[in-house]
Amino acid sequence: MIASTMTRRRARAFALAAALGGAFATSPAFAQSGEELFKECSSCHSVKVGENDVGPSLHGLVGRQIATAEGFRYSNIFKAQKFVWTEDLLDRFLADPQAMFRGSKMPYAGMPDAAQRAALIGWLKEATK
Repeated sequence: MIASTMTRRRARAFALAAALGGAFATSPAFAQSGEELFKECSSCHSVKVGENDVGPSLHGLVGRQIATAEGFRYSNIFKAQKFVWTEDLLDRFLADPQAMFRGSKMPYAGMPDAAQRAALIGWLKEATK
């Protein structure tokens, strides 16, 4: 009896924390680190050299020619581009990937919060050197 009551309390506490976490995450007062924000990206990308997954390795991303991660098969829309990834281009891309690469297979809707994009880009810049 006591164990099931504790389990229910923990479950309610967890549900409340998850709900509040979502509310705080959308609040300007709540700032996530770039590393925390990258967790969503890490389901498809790695920051390790040559470690491609569903998406290419992001190692050396800032300053790298687009669609050049060794060993990754890029879609034609990415291969057709001729630019180097800069912080400004990453910011535009992360805000709305489909606007930048209409028809891309990348299933990411974007990160509308500019502060979050800045945190993620800053972290990526350091983590992918």
